Amino acid sequence: MKTFMAKTYDKMCDAIEEWCKKFARLVSDAQKVENQYFEHLQNNNTECKLIEQVSSYSRNGYATPDAYQLEAKFFEMDYYQLGGDPYSVSKHNFSNKEIIDDIKFLQESMVFFIKTLANVDYKGVWNDIGEIIKEIYKTAPNNQIANLMAIY
Repeated sequence: MKTFMAKTYDKMCDAIEEWCKKFARLVSDAQKVENQYFEHLQNNNTECKLIEQVSSYSRNGYATPDAYQLEAKFFEMDYYQLGGDPYSVSKHNFSNKEIIDDIKFLQESMVFFIKTLANVDYKGVWNDIGEIIKEIYKTAPNNQIANLMAIY
């Protein structure tokens, strides 16, 4: 019989797996838009015609987290590696608190990025992409992640 923690973990994993499938749809639809631009290449295939105004998140007053801080966090937690081990990750034993804090930081950053993208006004060829991003935002597995973090 599974423990409460194991069941909570399984629920989180299932929710994340379902959520990730939406990103695959997003990539597919983004490639469709990209292909439309490739079909309109000009000047020896060095430029493409602007089919539709590219949506911008800055017009709606939203901002994304500092990507540099997010990237640094991935290096600090050894998701990415640099030569010379500048973060001394190889010698570091991560405590449960550090792991939980890192997960919370990454989740919060993820929510801000997706919220910003979900509040962009997508038009024309970008409309389907906007709908998928809004669905991704609405179905983010925040509760399942929070439930697991609460156990710790």
